[in-house]
Amino acid sequence: MNENINKTVEFMKEIIQQRSKEVSLAIINMVEMLPSKIAALHIAKQIIRSSTSVAANCRIACQTGTSKEYIDKLQIVIEEAGETLFWLEIIRENKWCSPNQIDKVYKEMNDLLSVFISSAKSVKNTMRVIT
Repeated sequence: MNENINKTVEFMKEIIQQRSKEVSLAIINMVEMLPSKIAALHIAKQIIRSSTSVAANCRIACQTGTSKEYIDKLQIVIEEAGETLFWLEIIRENKWCSPNQIDKVYKEMNDLLSVFISSAKSVKNTMRVIT
């Protein structure tokens, strides 16, 4: 039974890593459509940095050996996902992209953020029970 749980956890980690990578790629493609204004270029750099950081740190978190390392990396992922949502809101409010395009990416990043927060809480609770 424990082996089945481990396989399920590994499968879920792979899915989350793939989803976070896909949303960062979608954001990169969306940013290519932004106007060539100074503010838009600045925000483009910021959102590319934060969204790719979500994907990269998610991958690292899933590869760590200890619960503490996992939580530490997940905290970075949570912060960067929150920042990415902020930049998406700025892009939406400036009407630099179509609402449908932004809403789709925003929803996916927000869903991932919920998963990351839930995962961090779950691991923290497990660590409390063990210690």
